[in-house]
Amino acid sequence: MKEYLRLLSYLKPHLFEFFLAFVFMLMFSALEGLSMGMLSPILKVLFGLSEGFRVSGGGLLSAAKGFLNRYILDLPPLEATRRLAFLMVLIYFFKSIFAYLQRVFSVMVQEKVTRSVRNDLFSRILGLPYGFFSKINSGEIISKFINDVNLVREAITNGLSTLIRESMRGTAFLIVAFIASWKLTLISLILVPLSAALIVVIGRKLRKRSQRAQEKMGALGHHLSETLGGIKVVKGFGTEEKEFDRFRKRTQDYYWARMRFEYLGAMGSPLTEFLSVLVAAFILLYGARLIFVERSLSPDGFLVFLAAALSLMQPLKKLSQANVHIQHGIAASRRIFEILDLASDRRERAGGRPFRGVEREIEFRDVHFRYRKDLPTLNGVSFKIKKGQKVALVGPSGSGKTTIADILAGFYEPEKGAVLIDGIDLREYDIRSYR
Repeated sequence: MKEYLRLLSYLKPHLFEFFLAFVFMLMFSALEGLSMGMLSPILKVLFGLSEGFRVSGGGLLSAAKGFLNRYILDLPPLEATRRLAFLMVLIYFFKSIFAYLQRVFSVMVQEKVTRSVRNDLFSRILGLPYGFFSKINSGEIISKFINDVNLVREAITNGLSTLIRESMRGTAFLIVAFIASWKLTLISLILVPLSAALIVVIGRKLRKRSQRAQEKMGALGHHLSETLGGIKVVKGFGTEEKEFDRFRKRTQDYYWARMRFEYLGAMGSPLTEFLSVLVAAFILLYGARLIFVERSLSPDGFLVFLAAALSLMQPLKKLSQANVHIQHGIAASRRIFEILDLASDRRERAGGRPFRGVEREIEFRDVHFRYRKDLPTLNGVSFKIKKGQKVALVGPSGSGKTTIADILAGFYEPEKGAVLIDGIDLREYDIRSYR
C-alpha cells in the first residue's frame, strides 16, 4: 500500500474539504442507522405492542428510548402514528441533505487531487532530459495522463470515499443490530474476517492484472499516435490493411488483459454475498430458537436485527467493489510515480555561465555518443566551425547528422569528448540562456 499512501499525500492541501466530506458521511450514516432503528417503534404502534422499551441503566441510549416512550409509544395509536410519520420525514430530509453535501465535497476533493497529479506529472515531464522522449513513446505518456490519472481518480472516489462511507454505514447497521440482539450480532460477525481474507487474496491478484491492462492500453495509444502521425507514409505506401491488422492485435491484447482483470474482479461481490446468505440462514434458525424456545428475543427485535443484518450486506459488497478500484488506482499510481521519480535534467535548471553568443568558433572535440550500448552513433567526431562560416553535414540516414545538431542544442551530452563554445565546455553554460 506504499503507492496508495503516497497517492493519499495529495489530500494534504485539501484536508478541510475532506474533513467536511467525512463529517457529512458520518451524519448521513448516523441518520441511516437511526431510520433503521425506527422500525421497532413503528411495529409496536402498528401491532398494538406499545408497552414501551425496557431499559436498565442510564446513558444516551436510555434517554433516546425514554423520549420514544414519552412522546410516541405511550400515546394513543393514531397520534403515535402521526408523530412517527413526522419523525421519519424529518430524518430522511436531513439524511438527503447530508448525502448531497458529502457527495459534493467528495467530488471536490477528488477533482482537486487529480488536477494536482496531472499538474505535477506535466511539470516533471517538461523538466526531463530530451533523451527521455527518445526512449518512451508519446502514446505511453498520453495514456498516463488520461487513463492512469482517471484510474487514480476512481481509486479516490470509488475507493477511499466508498471505503469510509460504507465502513460508517456498516458500523451504524452493526450498532442497530447489536442493540436489537447482541447474541445474533456476535454470530454474524463470523462473516467479517471471512470477507476481509477474501478481499486481501483477490486484491493482490487484481493489482498485477490491472497493471498489465494499463500497459496494453499504453501500447495501444502509442500505435494510434504513431499511425496518425505518419498517415501520409501509410497511405503513400498503401499499408492501411497492415496497420489495421497491427491495431486489431493491440485491441485484442487489451481486451484479454481487461477480461482477465474483470474475471477476477467480478468474483468479489458474489462471493461476499454468498457468505452473507450462509450466515443469514444460520441466524434465521438461531433467531427462531431465541424467540420460540428461550423467549429472550421479541419478534419486533428480531425483525429490526434482520433488517440491520440484511442492510449490512450492501456495505460489505460495496467494500469489495471499492477494493477493485483501489487496486486499479495502485497500479496506475505506480506508473505515474515512475515518471515523477525520474531525476529532472540538471541542465534544465537555472544556473551556470550566462551565454553571450558565439564570438569565435564552435568545436566538437573527439565526441562519442550512442543511443544503444551495442550501436555507436558518433565515434570520435572532431571539427570546428568559425563564426559566420557555413557548414553542411552530408551523409545517409542514421549517420549522425541530427544527433550532432541535438548535441549542439544541448539535448544530449557526449559520452566522451566535449562541445566547446569559444573554448568553454557547453556543460558550463546556463542551458536556457544558451538555447
